[in-house]
Amino acid sequence: MTEVIPIEHHEAFLASSRPHILMITNHGIHQWEVIPGLPDTGGQNVFVNQFTATVVDLGFKVTIVNRGGYPHPLTNEMRSGLDYKDDHQRILYIEDDKKAFVRKEDMHEQLPQLFEYLKGFLADEGTAIDLIISHYWDAAALGVLLNKALPRPVKHVWVPHSVGTLKKRNMPSETWSDLRIDERIAAEKALVPDLDGIAATSPVIRQALKDDYDYDSNLFLPPCIQAERYHPRAIEPDHEIWTFLSEATGLPINQVRGCKIVFEVSRTDRTKQKDVLIKAFAKVHKKVPNTLLVVSIDDTETALAGELKALIKDTGIESHTAAIGYEWARLPYIHAISSVYCSPSIMEGFGMAIQEAAATAVPGVGSHLVPFLTDYLIGDDTEQIKPNDASQAIVRGEGGIMVQGGDVDGFAYALEMLLTDDQLRRTMGQQAYQITIPYFTWKHMTMRLLQAIEFELGPTPQQISRESLNKILETETIDELSVSQMFAIVRDDAELAKFRPDALYQIDPRDGAVILYNSARARRPHDYPEPPAESKTATVCPICEGKTTGVIDVAGLSEGFTFINKNLFPVLYPPANGVDAGSVAAGAATPNVDGESPYGLHFLQWTSSLHDNDWHNMPVEDRVVAMKRLAALEQKLLHESAEFMPPSPSANGKKENHGFVSIFKNYGLMVGGSLSHGHQQICFSNVMPRRFQNNWRFWQEHGETFSSYMLRENPPELLIKDYGEAVLVVPYFMKRPYYTMLLLKDTAKQYLHQLSDAQLEAVTNGWHDAIRAMLVVMPKIGRAAAYNVITSNGPGAGLYFEFLPYTQETGGLEQLGLWVCQGNPNAVASHFREIVN
Repeated sequence: MTEVIPIEHHEAFLASSRPHILMITNHGIHQWEVIPGLPDTGGQNVFVNQFTATVVDLGFKVTIVNRGGYPHPLTNEMRSGLDYKDDHQRILYIEDDKKAFVRKEDMHEQLPQLFEYLKGFLADEGTAIDLIISHYWDAAALGVLLNKALPRPVKHVWVPHSVGTLKKRNMPSETWSDLRIDERIAAEKALVPDLDGIAATSPVIRQALKDDYDYDSNLFLPPCIQAERYHPRAIEPDHEIWTFLSEATGLPINQVRGCKIVFEVSRTDRTKQKDVLIKAFAKVHKKVPNTLLVVSIDDTETALAGELKALIKDTGIESHTAAIGYEWARLPYIHAISSVYCSPSIMEGFGMAIQEAAATAVPGVGSHLVPFLTDYLIGDDTEQIKPNDASQAIVRGEGGIMVQGGDVDGFAYALEMLLTDDQLRRTMGQQAYQITIPYFTWKHMTMRLLQAIEFELGPTPQQISRESLNKILETETIDELSVSQMFAIVRDDAELAKFRPDALYQIDPRDGAVILYNSARARRPHDYPEPPAESKTATVCPICEGKTTGVIDVAGLSEGFTFINKNLFPVLYPPANGVDAGSVAAGAATPNVDGESPYGLHFLQWTSSLHDNDWHNMPVEDRVVAMKRLAALEQKLLHESAEFMPPSPSANGKKENHGFVSIFKNYGLMVGGSLSHGHQQICFSNVMPRRFQNNWRFWQEHGETFSSYMLRENPPELLIKDYGEAVLVVPYFMKRPYYTMLLLKDTAKQYLHQLSDAQLEAVTNGWHDAIRAMLVVMPKIGRAAAYNVITSNGPGAGLYFEFLPYTQETGGLEQLGLWVCQGNPNAVASHFREIVN
C-alpha cells in the first residue's frame, strides 16, 4: 500500500481538474530539497523541481516519478510512497525488486519492473495523464513503455540533459565499457520514433541530436535562474558566511574577508575535473597569496573525496581551501562573496552553477565543454590568448574565459588574469549578469516550450472563473448599493468580524503621523517572513479558487473581468449603529492620548480575474475599465457618506465630500503584498492620512496644489513620458532609485471620478509604463520585484500618483529624516525613457 503524506494534499490533488503532467526523473535521489552531492543527484534534480514549480504556476498539477524502494543514503529513511509539496505537486517513488541504489548507467535491467509498478499505481489511483515530460534516457524509456500501455496515449516530450554520443566523445575510451555508453546510445536512438518532441537544454545537445540521432529539435528548455535566490547582494562583515569559511579553513575571519575567492560546486565525480581546479589554484596561490578556494567535495564518494583532499594537502593549499559539503542554503552567499567561479568540467549538460554565478554578477572560467559558458557567457566580443605553458589558447569573452578541458596551466592563467585585474573582473561580472538576467527566467522559457508542444491541450491560465465568482457575488455593481448598505454588508459579515481591527488609532504629536492598531492582521495566512525559494505563486492562489470574501462589483474585460470585494483583514471597520460622524481628528491640535476610534471600510479591487494579468500587461481598454470602477467607488464613498463621515477639507469651503478615500497598491512581499494576484486596496476612513495632510498643508502655505508646483518646477530632463493629459517624471527630490510620479496636467481635478475619458486613459497608460519599467529594472539590479503605488487625491494635491519600488533599504539615517539615495535622478530618467519609449 502506497503511503500518503499528508492526506489533505492527496485528496485535493485527486479532486483538482488541472491538467496532469507526469514528470519522470528516474535515477538519483530526488526530493524537494535536493542534495547535489548524493550519487547521480545534482543539477537535473534542481532543474526538475524548479520546472515543476513553474508549470504548477501556469495551472498544471504534477507527479514527479523517481525510483525508490531503498533507504535514503543519509537519513536511512525508506524512500517509498508519495511525498507532497502542496495540493498540486508530489513525488511518487516507484520500486523494483532491488532494494538498493542503482546507478543510472545500470538502469536498463530495472526498467521493466519500474514500468509495471508505475502502471499499476496509476491504474489503482485512477489518475489520468495529460502530458509526459521525461528527463534523461532512462526516464524517457520508462515514459515510452508507459505511454504505449495507456488507454489513450498522450504527448511525450523528452528533456535529455545530455546524450550518449556527447559523453562518448568527452570520456576516455577505457571508461566506455564501465559507463555502458554504447548501450545507452542504442537505447536513445530506439526511443526517438516514439517521442512527440525532444527539448534540448543547450545548443550543444541540439546539435548532437541533429548530427548523431538524425533529429532536428525546435524545442529549447535550458536551466533557468531563480532571481529571488541568485542575485548580486552586499554581504555584511558580520554575516555568518565568513565564520563558516573561517572554520572550514582555520584562517582568522579578517583574513578570510580579505581573500579573493574562487568557487566551484558540483557533485563529486571525475567528469567534474576538480583535480584540475585544485592544481590550477595551487599555481595561482603562489603568485596571489590573498586567495581562497571554496570547492565542494562529497565525503560519501569515499575514494575520489580522499584523492582530492590528499591533492589539496600535497599542493600546499590546505590552509587556503574550504572543502565544503552540502551547503544549499549558503550557496547564494558564497556566490555573492566570490571573485571568480571556475568549472573545469568535461561533462556538463548546460552549466547551472556557472549560470547562477553569472546571475550574481560573478565572471566565470570554464572548460570548452561547459555549454552556458561557450554559448552565452563568451559572447561575440572575444580575444584568443596563448599562455606560455598552456596546451591551447584560452578565449577571453564578454562574461567569462574559456579554457581547453584538462589544461591546468590554461586554467591557472585565466584565474590569475581575473584575480589580479579588479576592473576586468568587475566588467566581466557585470556583462555576465546582463547576459543571464532577465533572459533565462523559468516562466519565459516554460511558456515558450508549452506553446510549442501544447496547441490543443494548452495550460489554462490560472484565474477565477465566473462560475466561482457567482458563488460569492453579493451585488453585480456598486451602482446598486448605497454607502449605508455597504456599511451593513461589512458589519453583518461574520467572517470579517473575526478579524476586525482594534478600533483605536493614535497620532504622533511630532509630525502628525497616524497609527491604526490592528492585531488581527498578524494572522493573515498569506504573509511570509521572506520570499519563498521558487516563484511567489508556486502554491495555489486562493483568489483564483474563489476562496475570498463577498464581491460587490464586477465589470467585464476583453478577457475575464475585474471585480471589487471586501478585505477579509480590514484595517478599518464600520462604526456601531447609531454612531454620529465625528471630526477630522488627524488635524487636531491636541491629540487624545487615550486614543480615538477610527472607522470606515476596506475593499480590494482585483485588476483582472486572470492571475497574471495586471496594469503592466493588460490592453489599454481593459485598464480603463478597471480604473473607471475605482473611480466609481471613490465617487460613491465621498458623495454619499454625509451621515457617516466628517466633511473633507475643501479649497472652496464647500462640504461636497465626506471622509477620505485612499487608493494604493502593494506588490511583493517586501512591501506588504501578501497575495500575488494583482490588486489594489481602497480604504475609506474618518482619519486623514498623513500624505493627505501634507498636500493640504502645502496648498494652505503656497496657494497652489502640489501637482501644479511639480509641473512647473521639476526639471524637463527628468521627464520620462508625456501622455497629453498627464506626465510621468522622476521627481528632482528622488529618495530611492527609480521612484517616479505621474502628474495630471489639469490641476483643478482632485479625484479619479472627475476625470474625462482621455484623462483616465492617460492615467492608465502612466500606470502601465511605470509598473512595467519597475518590473524590468528590479531583477537587473538584483532585486526581487516589489513596489508600492499610492494615489494622492483630494484637497491640496491636484491628482498625482507615486510609484515606489523597493530598490534600497531604509536605515536609521533615513528614519531621522536624512535620506541617502543610491541613484541619480538624471540617470534614472534616462534609463526609464529607454524602457518606456
